Formats: sequence, C-alpha cells, structure tokens
Amino acid sequence: MKSHFLVCAIGLSVSAAASADFVNYSVVSAGNIGGRDVYRVYANFNEADDVLLNFFNHSTTEGGQTGVLHNDFAGGSWNPNFTFLPDQAANDTYVTMNGTSGATASTALDPSFGSGAGTGIPHNAGWYNSNPGTPIVVGASMSVMIMQVALTTGDAGWTADLTSGWKESTSTSTALFGYGSYSVGVPAPGALALMGLAGFAGRRRR
Repeated sequence: MKSHFLVCAIGLSVSAAASADFVNYSVVSAGNIGGRDVYRVYANFNEADDVLLNFFNHSTTEGGQTGVLHNDFAGGSWNPNFTFLPDQAANDTYVTMNGTSGATASTALDPSFGSGAGTGIPHNAGWYNSNPGTPIVVGASMSVMIMQVALTTGDAGWTADLTSGWKESTSTSTALFGYGSYSVGVPAPGALALMGLAGFAGRRRR
C-alpha cells in the first residue's frame, strides 16, 4: 500500500467524488519539518491514462488558513515556481499539478488566484497545467500530489471543496470533472473523540 494512502490519527481526510475516473482527495501528514506541520494533498484516480488539466473552485468550508507558512524564494507565494531549493521544498506551502516544485512543476495560477501571495487560497481560485503541450498523465500510482501545506505547529487548519479537471487520455479532448474535499491540520478535540468512537463502533461490529 502506498504511503500516501495511510491513515494517521491527526490531520488527514478523505473526500467523496462524482466522476468515473476521479476517486477522491487524500492527505498525508509528513510530520513536523523545520518547526512546521507539513501536509501533502493528493488527487486519486482509478485509471493510469488519465490526464490532469486543472484544479479550481477551491472553497474553504470549515476552519481557516491563517496558520499557513511559506518558505519560498518570493517570500510568501503559493506558486511552486518560486520553490526551487531542496531546503525550501521540504516545508514550503505551494500548489502543483505534477507533485513537484520549481521549474519542473508545470503549474500556473489562474487569474482569480492573483499573485499567489498570502496565507490563504482565494475563494474559487485554482491552478492549471502551464505547459499543455506536455500532458500530465496520472501514471501507474494513480495518484498525484497537488498541494503541500506547511502550518504553524498545532494549527487546526481547514476543510475545503475542490474541483478537478481531467481527460481520459492524451488522445481525447473532452474535459471531465471530479468533485471532492480535503482537510489539513490538527482536528479539534471533539473531532478526535468522534474518530475514536467510530473506531470503537467498528471493533464492536466485528
């Protein structure tokens, strides 16, 4: 089982989806790196040939993004092109189309994202493949990292809805869309209690 599908007790989420090939979003806690809680958001598919086009309509539904920290060349941007040193990439905050940062990220912010500066992703903002002549194919893992978030240690984080745009292969042109949500941060004590009760109920059923 791939590491980014592992479920940890703190800071992860699973989302519902509404498309044939897009499955959901999942989140992995990378731990505390350089004094920051780092989380990585993945888009998961069930076909290796699927091609990523964009992610958009980001909408925070719970919590807030005030705890976001940046460690990039520009001094505070979600743009992955400004995160090009290994020590920056390890605990920086950025969005990405292909799981990388720096010059290889093939990522541009849409106009509603503005300059990309600041702690939060603007309402309904998104990002897309900046080099459409080079398709971003999901590949054998059927999962691609699309965001890394570095938070103040212990920050409660947020939950957000996000739409994925993709097509079925490099030989097709029809854009398809998937819908889901993700959560990053440390769940409130009440949420942890509910998670514990769910686990207890699961054991009782078995």
